[in-house]
Amino acid sequence: MDGFSTDKAAMDTINLIRYFKNQGGRALLYGFSYGTYLSTRIINISEKKYPDLLDAVILDGVCGGKYCNFTKYDENQEVVALRFIDRCANDAFCSSKLGTSASEVLKNFDKAIKQNNKCTKPFDGLLKSVLVTAMAHSVMRLLIPAFIYRINRCSDDDVIAIPLMMKNALKAKEEDSKSGPVTLPFSQIINFNIGISELQGRFGSVNESKKFSEKCHLCGSQSSIYPYLFSLGFHAYNESKYRGVPVTKIPILLLNGDLDPQTGSEWAENFYYDLKETSPNSQLIKFPNVVHHVLGNSLMEEVVESDDTCGYQIAVQFFENPFTKLDASCTEKLLGLPFSGYKYTRERITSDLYEGRGGKETKSSSSLARINK
Repeated sequence: MDGFSTDKAAMDTINLIRYFKNQGGRALLYGFSYGTYLSTRIINISEKKYPDLLDAVILDGVCGGKYCNFTKYDENQEVVALRFIDRCANDAFCSSKLGTSASEVLKNFDKAIKQNNKCTKPFDGLLKSVLVTAMAHSVMRLLIPAFIYRINRCSDDDVIAIPLMMKNALKAKEEDSKSGPVTLPFSQIINFNIGISELQGRFGSVNESKKFSEKCHLCGSQSSIYPYLFSLGFHAYNESKYRGVPVTKIPILLLNGDLDPQTGSEWAENFYYDLKETSPNSQLIKFPNVVHHVLGNSLMEEVVESDDTCGYQIAVQFFENPFTKLDASCTEKLLGLPFSGYKYTRERITSDLYEGRGGKETKSSSSLARINK
């Protein structure tokens, strides 16, 4: 398993970059999620072995250095969930349904999680897990306060609406996964290998992680997986000598949503605090209300039915001229959190969120897929 490490993946990528760069042009590196951790390793190795290989780097959804800790995954989800709840309490529409203070909204959340009625039946005992999954999706997260409201009320309409809303949302999510240009390969065993060996997985406490997941409001009980596997004897390879914060003059742009439950904005901020000391041409831009994957999910009000996101606009600017001052004014025009529903979806997938029977079953969700691509 030592052969399936971040170092090995970094060298594969470096050799590919060298092949293309020898044919002329610039080398622009974009890393997303774990790819940001991989990208910093590519920087560190190339700086030692192939100086001047890279011309600019973007890290989107920052998993940076020691701050990217898989044993703290649940804690990050909880931070984002509480932030989401606070914004519900400060939104005129959402607060009219669940309460005008964060503590009142939280009380309604906890009440719904403990419910055992006709409206919780479709979740088959997994309501908390479903809500955690929804938190990571730009549109599906709007179902969270709606489900909480309906579950606690549980009228005859709610009994009909909840499974229909779930079905339509999952259909839309399935369309999303088909709409992208690339199908990403994923290996769970390599995820465990790198998570345990490099992303703090071997150092966590199974008991402490389980205690936290039991008391948290919205977290997915994932932090204990890596230390548990390590306790069973899963091999951890040695730490790399190329690990650490990059020391470079390469321009590096960090992008992170502040409602990212997978790589939290605090991870990005802490990593950037270290990075700017060793990499003077680095900068961080945070995106309010945006989930994981800024380039795909930083929708703007005026171009909401376009693939032209705020993150994409900023990335293009940066790659065209990595040393110029970036115009990040589009972050002030982001869509935000329309708790009452996304009115622009033609199939009205998120219509009738809180009242009625949840709209009609959708046969196609192409417009939603395009919006969230």
